[in-house]
Amino acid sequence: MLIEYELFKCIAHERIKKLKNETYKKKHPKQKQLKIKSKLKHYDYEEERLRFAHKY
Repeated sequence: MLIEYELFKCIAHERIKKLKNETYKKKHPKQKQLKIKSKLKHYDYEEERLRFAHKY
């Protein structure tokens, strides 16, 4: 169980890093950048964990 959780944290962390990189690579208007940043700030780990649990 602990190993699965560590794996999940690693996957979630990589996904957040990927999202952040995508936002800065694309040239968005300032307003859209702020929306994306707020999405990242309120990233729902519990929802992600449940989604991960259903896959495996």
